[in-house]
Amino acid sequence: MLLEVVIGFGVFAAAVLFLFGLFATSKKAQASSKNLAIASELCRESMERELAKGYAGIVTINPPIPLRSIQSTVNGVTSTTDFELSVDVNELLVTADSVPRKLVTVIVSWDGVTGRRKVELETIVVD
Repeated sequence: MLLEVVIGFGVFAAAVLFLFGLFATSKKAQASSKNLAIASELCRESMERELAKGYAGIVTINPPIPLRSIQSTVNGVTSTTDFELSVDVNELLVTADSVPRKLVTVIVSWDGVTGRRKVELETIVVD
């Protein structure tokens, strides 16, 4: 009887430890998805700003420039995520209609839990 109680407590303790591990993992995943959502919105905003400049005003931005710093708290630890913007502009080959085109790539990057992360948006701009 005593052995059954000890084994039962052991199983219960293992289950509780497993659940605490899930909570920690879900908090990290929540912070990671929050950063991805913020980066996606920053990337969309930056693309809109670039397109508003017009064909001649869109130029490459390299090295990356700082955009925004966001603070978040995971498991009682506050961390700051710094987002950076870079824009890559490539002239495309002139096609049969002789209309100049640019391939515009906007990249928002940040350091995540698993390494460097980034969000990219691409579009083609016609003069």
